[in-house]
Amino acid sequence: MIEGSVCEHPEGELALAPGSLVIIRDEEWLVESVDSTEGVKWVHVRGVSELVKDTSATFSSALDTITPFDPSQTKVVADRSPGYRCSRLWLEAIYRKTAVPIGTDEKIIELLIIYADRHTLTRGAYEPK
Repeated sequence: MIEGSVCEHPEGELALAPGSLVIIRDEEWLVESVDSTEGVKWVHVRGVSELVKDTSATFSSALDTITPFDPSQTKVVADRSPGYRCSRLWLEAIYRKTAVPIGTDEKIIELLIIYADRHTLTRGAYEPK
């Protein structure tokens, strides 16, 4: 779970923008858009945390407590797993999700996938040292 402080405008109004992270109902969400009607904010979000991953939802500031995440309050935590296993697994997962540029030949994409699989197997990324 993300721990951070609440971002607010000086007037007390919540500062929400597309792309920001919020915590609603104890889950993490990515803001896609915000609509305001008669002083109520409707926040359209996509789930980020494990339970709501990739789920779309809309929340009302009149009904739910919306807590924006303040990135300046982020704390860096050391990876204490043997051989930095958790960090390496996370980096490998991010690497595999990287988008391929538009217009890339399909054969090149297949070769890149094969290379990535062989590279992972030969370097023993998941074995502790």
